[in-house]
Amino acid sequence: MESHGVRDVQIRTGWSSALSRAAAAALLFEAISGLAITFGPFHPSTEWSLLLHTVAGLLAVAPFAWYLIRHWKDYLGQSLSDALLLGYVAAIALIVCGITGVVLTGEGLVGVRTSAALRYLHLVSSLLASAAVVPHVWIAWLRRRRSDFANGARQWLGVTVAGTLAGGCLVAALSFVYSGTKYRNEFPADYNTPFGKNRPFAPSLAHTSTNGAFDARSLAGSATCGASGCHV
Repeated sequence: MESHGVRDVQIRTGWSSALSRAAAAALLFEAISGLAITFGPFHPSTEWSLLLHTVAGLLAVAPFAWYLIRHWKDYLGQSLSDALLLGYVAAIALIVCGITGVVLTGEGLVGVRTSAALRYLHLVSSLLASAAVVPHVWIAWLRRRRSDFANGARQWLGVTVAGTLAGGCLVAALSFVYSGTKYRNEFPADYNTPFGKNRPFAPSLAHTSTNGAFDARSLAGSATCGASGCHV
């Protein structure tokens, strides 16, 4: 009777569940794209990752919330264990991550800046969720690796990785199709450097981070210009 109950749970929210596989694929893509956004260089692929990260996150909110509720109900009657505790930690962190992500998206749509505190909370909660989800899944697999659930686990992993790779390929394709405005960060051909080419702005004390030219379009049009109080 107990074995039959476990099998029913697995069908609903376990390895073989389509909802579980979709949620895992979305979660892995969100985690990887989020890390790329946070620690990656400024690049068209990073910008596209941000857009897809936001869209995928918004689309996944409702189905992922439904999965968490069903998963929680399925295992509600079990005694507390390491896997169950990690599951609760991951669920709470994911809820915080989802709420902050939705709020940050709203701020980005209607305002000119997002809250630094919310961005930090979004990042920390996502890292905490990842740190709890990985051992949670690993322990669940270890305890059932010799059972019939092992095949479902391999398929679950394959779908998860394939979905994430598809997202990465889409980012690469979009970056190739459109990589943003092409700026000409170079001096005009007739630009005069009487004090030497290594001192293009002399005798002015002005300088740039590269000691070279910047396209004027990259320095203009910011809606937040002057917000720091240094000028208006």
